[in-house]
Amino acid sequence: MVAEGAVVVVGATSPIARALALELGHEGYAISLAGRDIAELQRVAADLKLRTGAEVSVREFDAANLDSIPMFWEDCCSQILDLKGLVVAVGTMTDQQAQNEDPDLSLPVMQVNYTAMGVLLMNAAMHFEEQKQGWIIGISSVAGDRGRASNYVYGSAKAGLTQLLSGLRARLSRSG
Repeated sequence: MVAEGAVVVVGATSPIARALALELGHEGYAISLAGRDIAELQRVAADLKLRTGAEVSVREFDAANLDSIPMFWEDCCSQILDLKGLVVAVGTMTDQQAQNEDPDLSLPVMQVNYTAMGVLLMNAAMHFEEQKQGWIIGISSVAGDRGRASNYVYGSAKAGLTQLLSGLRARLSRSG
């Protein structure tokens, strides 16, 4: 069965997002790749078009700019025809020892890995719930399963993301 519709892949330059986008392209989805590195996104888009024949576009997304996230999602909803899904594969990690010595370095790690993704996911959940269709794939990290001295700030943000995704799953399962 060939899928119809479009999907937004956020964090699209990560290897796991690229692999998932490739599968989605093979399934027949139009794909909008989003991330900070437009040049790399364009390379990924060209590869996906060549390998899958899918319609592929790119758009800028900067998880560090929290204020831009609602507008980013609004633009996706208004500009992408037949939007069916969202893939979130964003992550950033700073050296834990550097964060221990300068706790201010922890803020961007927490904001990008949890707060920004939470804002995006909540906006997407509201959209798909109102549409009574759609799906979300959120990729967290095994680092959120247990605190480790080597990356506990990153892990704590990913643990929060995992719990948010779990709650969204429970919420959205009731609306189909």
